[in-house]
Amino acid sequence: MDKNINQLWLKTEPLQMELPDIILYRPAAFIECRLSFRSVRAGFQHIEENYFTAWWPEGDLAVDWVNQAARINSKAQLLMLPPGKAAYDTGNYLFTQKRFDELESELIDYLLRTRRFSVFYNANYQVYSMPGEDRESFLSRVAEIGLNEIEPELKRLLNQYEMKIEQVREAKERRERGVSTDEYEEAEARWRPIFLESETRLADIFFSRFGLAISRIPLSGKPVADLDVDNDNRELHEELKRIEDEARTALNSIYTEYLSRVSQCDDFQVGLQYDNIHILRRALLWVPTLK
Repeated sequence: MDKNINQLWLKTEPLQMELPDIILYRPAAFIECRLSFRSVRAGFQHIEENYFTAWWPEGDLAVDWVNQAARINSKAQLLMLPPGKAAYDTGNYLFTQKRFDELESELIDYLLRTRRFSVFYNANYQVYSMPGEDRESFLSRVAEIGLNEIEPELKRLLNQYEMKIEQVREAKERRERGVSTDEYEEAEARWRPIFLESETRLADIFFSRFGLAISRIPLSGKPVADLDVDNDNRELHEELKRIEDEARTALNSIYTEYLSRVSQCDDFQVGLQYDNIHILRRALLWVPTLK
């Protein structure tokens, strides 16, 4: 046994403590590491500290870092001094610094090959999740980014169709100017609600679909057949409905594309570089097992 190799003992379970005569301590390599996952592209660094254990191989056999010898979650599980009475496995073990260097090197190779840290990634907006951010929160953030991108187009479309409704209103007013004041006011009282309902529905189409402002409650327009209007106003109602349908079709096209872009969520994996693996300490760990 190389005197420069530190030794630790894993605490026994309560049942094992009651039956010390059936306990056999087997040797394992214990290495505490700090792993730094860095990605300039994703713009983050994630650091985690881990304990790795593997049964100490006999002779020059390969070490198995895939299957942990013991699960260690806290330093409180480790003892600096041996128990009073203990039996130890006496195999063909080489407890030397050189052998430990080999085991450490194999652990580093294993981590470089297999250890990955995953984040979510949306290629459409070049957005990455932050460490610890869950999928739902990430998609919500991407949706907000996508909404900010298309908001100018939504406003442009809304203004475009509001202008079309306003042009219909102006044309209606021009046609009514030849009548008396009383007749005009009476006619206006009949077609003004039609414009109001159309404008409200148009705003609701844009605002409620994308959540820009869900503060407006849409008015439920009566079916054309139920409206007590003359033929001219019946045609007006149909013309406004046609404008609303055009707006809805244009918005649905944007909305479909928007959903396709913001719903993309891929895994982006960050591996380790040699310089990102920091060995904090290592020791020969004695693990209690049943004889």
